[in-house]
Amino acid sequence: MRRFRPAIFMVIPLALSLLAACGSSSQAAGGSTSACTTKIDTSKLNLVLPGKLTVASDITYPPQEYVDPTTHSYIGVDIDIANEIAKRLCLTPNIQNVQFNTIIAGITSSTPGNQYYDMSISAWTITPDRQKQVDMIPYFQAGESILVPASNPKNIKSKTDLCGLSVAVESGTTEEGEIKGTGDPTNPGLNETGGACANNKVKLLSYDTEDQAIQQLLTGSVDAAYQDSPVSDYYNGKNPGKFTTVTTVAASPEGIVVRNDNAPFETAVKQVLSDMRADGTYAAILKKWGQTSGTYPPLP
Repeated sequence: MRRFRPAIFMVIPLALSLLAACGSSSQAAGGSTSACTTKIDTSKLNLVLPGKLTVASDITYPPQEYVDPTTHSYIGVDIDIANEIAKRLCLTPNIQNVQFNTIIAGITSSTPGNQYYDMSISAWTITPDRQKQVDMIPYFQAGESILVPASNPKNIKSKTDLCGLSVAVESGTTEEGEIKGTGDPTNPGLNETGGACANNKVKLLSYDTEDQAIQQLLTGSVDAAYQDSPVSDYYNGKNPGKFTTVTTVAASPEGIVVRNDNAPFETAVKQVLSDMRADGTYAAILKKWGQTSGTYPPLP
């Protein structure tokens, strides 16, 4: 549910166009390429770099993607899934830490094989607007929730209770869009004309990373922080006794982002993801991170 802002029209700065400048992690949990399991001809996949799966992810959103504070490697649910996909395609994972709102433009740029990234796995909510730009392969589901101080002094119980209050979000997220609005008159944001807070607007503060947003709540600078439920759970666990979680929205599917004009690559990713579900690897990754509630398709 996290990711929102479409970026296909944004210009990628030169620094971001250089893959090495974004940082990478080629070996993380599940990332070994010593036992690839597919016979797919990767020369037909229009890869950015031969022999590598170049994956864009904004590594600031635990537990789906974040930097291990001890090893400084990239870890999380999404990272393990990306590394496993690479392994099964007999490719070396090349995870790039990229500013979120440049990723779609990096995937759709130029012609197949000449883009910046082969795919992205970064807690992308599947939305109709995004599906006009890219294809999205469902692999996870997540809801949204609001974090407030433990005593919930403003008695926040739902999104509409945020009217007139200060709220921290990560820039470019679904949650930011739900407050600011996207200009869609049929579905206005809380602060837009026709929105629930139009006459008593949310004081929205947007930050580059989720850590920065949560820090505002820890210091008492804002009344609430709004993000995906798994992220709220992570920070709740990391700061026992500091927060109360207010759940507001049921889970929605998230997708792996790929070009919509590179059918061989998309088919290959779908195939190995299906294989991961069938042999239990997908379930094991979610269990490892305590995210079995995010199983997609949902468990019966």
